[in-house]
Amino acid sequence: MPLFKKIAILGGAGGVGSTMAFYLGLKNVAAQIALIDVKTNILETHLIDLRECFSEECATEILAGDYGLLTGADLVIMAASQPNADPVASRNDYLSHNLPLVIAAAEAVRDHCPEALVIVTTAPTDVFTLVFQDVLGRDRHKILGFCRNDSQRFRYALSQVLKVDPKRVKGLVLGEHGRTQVPAFSTVTIDQEKVLLSADQKTRVLESLTNWYLHWQAQKSGRTTTWTSATSIHKTLLALAGKIDEPPLGSVVLEGEFGLSDVALGLALTPGTKGWKSVVELDLTVLELRALRASAESVKSLYAQAANPYSRRLKTSVK
Repeated sequence: MPLFKKIAILGGAGGVGSTMAFYLGLKNVAAQIALIDVKTNILETHLIDLRECFSEECATEILAGDYGLLTGADLVIMAASQPNADPVASRNDYLSHNLPLVIAAAEAVRDHCPEALVIVTTAPTDVFTLVFQDVLGRDRHKILGFCRNDSQRFRYALSQVLKVDPKRVKGLVLGEHGRTQVPAFSTVTIDQEKVLLSADQKTRVLESLTNWYLHWQAQKSGRTTTWTSATSIHKTLLALAGKIDEPPLGSVVLEGEFGLSDVALGLALTPGTKGWKSVVELDLTVLELRALRASAESVKSLYAQAANPYSRRLKTSVK
């Protein structure tokens, strides 16, 4: 049985949305996948191509159209983004371009499928997770920002430095999906055994995580990470359903967890019913906790810049 009756992907004509549709369709995660975008010509070519592909590979039905296709969706993936071919130093640079798009999408979800689980991939993800929560004004356990890629990159960097098969490595990146992310070295294991890295090894891992985004942007390809996002969101959905042995990872609105509130940060979660149930209270080091709090202040500051007309939390002052 598929995990979802209908997945609606906002931004379905784009690289992230279409790649996710392809991979989730092949994995039979949903009975239907609806691609929604204003780029109707590109959308139509995806529809033709995916229908032909799926006809021999899976049972998933593929649809394409406008916001009306949100009706009946039990999962919405917000992958839409304004085009920007110029390199940026940070995902935060997308805030002003994407904010009107995100508000419009959240309003459409509120009007067409208000009870759907929502996963936000649009950058800056943590801020836009808060915006979706503001617009929908409902259970925070059915909204999360997509951030598993950060932990996947962390594990890959660890595997290269430690010279082991990346499939043997576990480790979590917490906090902002951006420059203040917190690689939690205290969570690193190989074959489920704790691993202590030397100072030099940590430095090399951190250099890899710091440099990859600038290197990617320097290529001026106009692409974002699509294939990694497709496989990683599949694992996120399986983890939320309790189908694999790893915690779901997501940026969620906090209400006191780790002493933080009125902010969204990427954390390890426990699965719930078509959503997440609680935040895993990890035993972090003092330095990791300090870094997590600094990450929270960074997200709060950026959220304050958004001038979101739905905001109900700006009364919490940014220090």
